[in-house]
Amino acid sequence: MEVIFYAPLGHGLEKSRIGGAEMGCRRTLEVYREAGFEVCCVEKAVNRGSKLRYALSFARTYASFVAKMLAHPRAVVHIVGFYDKIIDIELLLVRTAHALGRKVVYEIRNGGMIEVFNSRDDSYRHKQLEIFRLADGILCQGECFVDFIKEKLGRGSFYYPNFIDDAFVRPLVPRKADGEIRLVYFGRVVPSKNTDVAIRAASILARTCPGVHLDIIGGVDPDYRLVLDRAVAASGLAPDAVRFHGRQSLGYIVEILRSAHFFIFPSAEACEGHSNSLTEAMACGAVPVVSRAGFNASIVGDSRLVVDSFDAEDYAARMAGILQSGQINTLSASVQDRIISHYTRSLVAPRLTTYVRSMQK
Repeated sequence: MEVIFYAPLGHGLEKSRIGGAEMGCRRTLEVYREAGFEVCCVEKAVNRGSKLRYALSFARTYASFVAKMLAHPRAVVHIVGFYDKIIDIELLLVRTAHALGRKVVYEIRNGGMIEVFNSRDDSYRHKQLEIFRLADGILCQGECFVDFIKEKLGRGSFYYPNFIDDAFVRPLVPRKADGEIRLVYFGRVVPSKNTDVAIRAASILARTCPGVHLDIIGGVDPDYRLVLDRAVAASGLAPDAVRFHGRQSLGYIVEILRSAHFFIFPSAEACEGHSNSLTEAMACGAVPVVSRAGFNASIVGDSRLVVDSFDAEDYAARMAGILQSGQINTLSASVQDRIISHYTRSLVAPRLTTYVRSMQK
């Protein structure tokens, strides 16, 4: 089984620029290789700010893409798509693979595809629909994409969510609803993720639940760090109640998650997809309190844990209500069970490889 895999894998990028898309694609690459597939990777061209450099980079990428198809005439072509500003590039790739008689799997990444489709003109929508029509298979990171494609084209697609390794799931540590209450945010610490809202929510929660602590894990731009430092100073929290850990290994993060009561995720990211952080937090039993950005609501699967605003008061009230109800451990077990039953490698990986194998001529 051969696959030509066009995707952002983050090779040559500094660690600070490697995000969920790259990590998700690396995980797919692992799945293919563990299944015994021969994978020829074509690294997605990266726009570093210069149009000329980007054009030259894509020209090299496109040449490599065509060369690999010619060298591997039976390979299935898997294109990881980000649509929007690069819809013309992705349409070119799909048309080229189709013209050469290759089976094409198009994967929809990130969470903004439907919003982008609805907000753009007829020309854009025609291009996006042509990609879907030409593709022999469509992978959808969000369940809402499956419904969208069924509605627009009357065809099926394959739900391919992010997932964790099964070994990631360990026995839960009981959370106490009195005493120290631990909140955590981890991931990219940027304005669109509303990390400052998490700080204000911690401050509000501390009015009724003394002993609130917030751990913020991830690299942060110096300018945004100033915003966060001001939010901490204005919070009224104890000096050590908010801790910035910077970038850390997953093992380090897991140890914090296993004792955390809540993973607070008020993201307003326009292209939020299936958050790796959310999946990992739930697997460790940290109860998520999330915005409706991206696929958060469908991943969590519990409306009690989804907030319809970006108001810190609402996040604090939701956490306070859970603590007062005495359901923190019930919800901790519930969110871990949801990951076990929907988002583990042993469930998702075989479905993907079976689906792609069915494409080979």
